[in-house]
Amino acid sequence: MGYDFQPAWTLLKRAYPSRIAFTITERQVETYEWSRQVVSLLPGPSAELVARLAGDDERRRHPLELLGLRGFVAVLDGSPVYGGIFMHPVSAMGIDFPVIYPDTANSRLTFSLRPIHEVSGDYASYEPLWYGIKDPRIRDLFAGAGRLVP
Repeated sequence: MGYDFQPAWTLLKRAYPSRIAFTITERQVETYEWSRQVVSLLPGPSAELVARLAGDDERRRHPLELLGLRGFVAVLDGSPVYGGIFMHPVSAMGIDFPVIYPDTANSRLTFSLRPIHEVSGDYASYEPLWYGIKDPRIRDLFAGAGRLVP
């Protein structure tokens, strides 16, 4: 996908919806912590996602590796809103489009959404929408589903 926003976003929109490996909806989310942009999946959907991506038991033991460098597209009302890749937070790659840093704890996958890959964590210049991540319609969807944590 490269390193720049426009070419990556063009590729992701072209790949959606024909190349979907898995789908996550608000019903599979336990919480969406809006202020930190952290999504926590419920244990069942977390296990289902790992099982779908892992071909064997050995790979299931390393769920974060299964997600590494996979593309994603966030969709609202059938239209792509933003997209990027899953990656490790200490990667040396200079990604200038949205990333998700996956983690796991207590049988749950968590996804930290960021507008770009920035080791320093300074995203102030990407406000207010963070390349689409902080779309108020997304916040409203998760609030309506009872999953939003301010």
